[in-house]
Amino acid sequence: MIRVATDVRSISISDNGRGFDAAAARTAGSGHGISHMKRRAEALGARLKVTSSPSGTTITLAFPEGP
Repeated sequence: MIRVATDVRSISISDNGRGFDAAAARTAGSGHGISHMKRRAEALGARLKVTSSPSGTTITLAFPEGP
């Protein structure tokens, strides 16, 4: 199941899968997916946050507040 929640400043996507070790995924060198997503977010002036646990994963893209 994928849930998408949006508001004016952020977009979050969550699932209820088995999750993964997000810290290890950033440093393991086994792939580039998270680092590429982070770079793309930064290019838009946004922040990317990935949290994961045995009960699921959430990816949040947060934009700075506008005027």
